[in-house]
Amino acid sequence: MKNASSAAAGSEQVASMSDAALLVSLRTETRCSACQAPCYVLSSGDHYQYTDRDLNLWVDLASKHKAVIDKNNPPAEILRTLGENLSHQNRRTTSTAVPMTPAPVQYIPAPAPPSAAPDITTRMQEMVMVMGTVAPLMQTMMQSLNPQNSSSNTSHASNSSKRPRSDSSVAPTSSPAGSPQKSKAASSNKKNLELCDWLPQIDMDPERSKRGGNYGQYTDVLRERGLFDVEDLSGLKEETLLQLTGMEYGYAQRLIRWAKEDLGLIKRPRFS
Repeated sequence: MKNASSAAAGSEQVASMSDAALLVSLRTETRCSACQAPCYVLSSGDHYQYTDRDLNLWVDLASKHKAVIDKNNPPAEILRTLGENLSHQNRRTTSTAVPMTPAPVQYIPAPAPPSAAPDITTRMQEMVMVMGTVAPLMQTMMQSLNPQNSSSNTSHASNSSKRPRSDSSVAPTSSPAGSPQKSKAASSNKKNLELCDWLPQIDMDPERSKRGGNYGQYTDVLRERGLFDVEDLSGLKEETLLQLTGMEYGYAQRLIRWAKEDLGLIKRPRFS
């Protein structure tokens, strides 16, 4: 009798409340601390959050004495639709719902152990093989880039191998180095000047220029004929020099004689 009277008193109290007050009371009664919203815990343990439609239906039934404000006893009309609404509700609130199971742990394979480093002997052998291959290649490339130096080095090496060894002792008379011709040739090479330098010296010499030959004017003519130094001039005859330059016979004779004197081929007299 006491429980029946309490339920009747509760029903009368609910009937006397407005719909707004019923809605506030319903939200407070069904609020879940985990979801922070009105919800219902199913037998499976899942949480179903009530929609506004569910709450309005519950308030309407309560105002008509067809339902009570009790979180454990939702109206049958709501319970019949929990299966459909639950799947929809779970999809909509997946991003905000508290995960019930721990996230799967991603397996990261351990890095493979480093391969054993080759021993020092193997490394040294590899370096020697590489250097032996690269060195000839670099030498070939340098020679192809600068063939002039390569040829000059080759000629210098051959000339060095053919160069006689210097000796402080006097060469025998029968040897070529001791012959008078070789001695004259060695001395003449020291005095074999270019005509562009030698002819002006003739014009500046007080004794040789007193006849007024003006020999420097023939420098270009002689160079055009392929005569460049004193030795080239000493091998000419007077008639040939006359034909090449057009100078007088006496001047040509003196010029050839002076060339031979300066080369040491003939002895220079006291007066030229």
